[in-house]
Amino acid sequence: MSWDFETEPGFAAQLDWIEAFVRDEVEPPDHVVEDPYDVKDSVRAALIPPLQHRVRAQGLWACHLSPKLGGQGYGQVKLALINEILGRSRSAPVSSVAKHRIQAIAKSLRTSELRSSSAAGWTRCLPAKSSRVLR
Repeated sequence: MSWDFETEPGFAAQLDWIEAFVRDEVEPPDHVVEDPYDVKDSVRAALIPPLQHRVRAQGLWACHLSPKLGGQGYGQVKLALINEILGRSRSAPVSSVAKHRIQAIAKSLRTSELRSSSAAGWTRCLPAKSSRVLR
């Protein structure tokens, strides 16, 4: 049995778009946005939401979720390839799928069944900005 390490042509085109988008549109705000997670920052408010809309228009918002939940259902390999690109920029996670992932985790942690001591311990491992979302 052999394993093909080639990227599917359709997905390769998406990776090319992500690469260009992060380089040309997402990395420049890193120089003027102090904290991409600070929704009260007027500079961030002017720059980040339009980027989020472009990601949604490309069908890449929440691509880690299954189609049943409104995502693309990308597996770990595709997500790793995307995150390899997103990792270059402080603003990329907020401008892309990661923000939705944090919101989904926060929403699930608000449910009573997950408010156990293990879930509470897990939230202490999050960065301070993310753990504020969970309260």
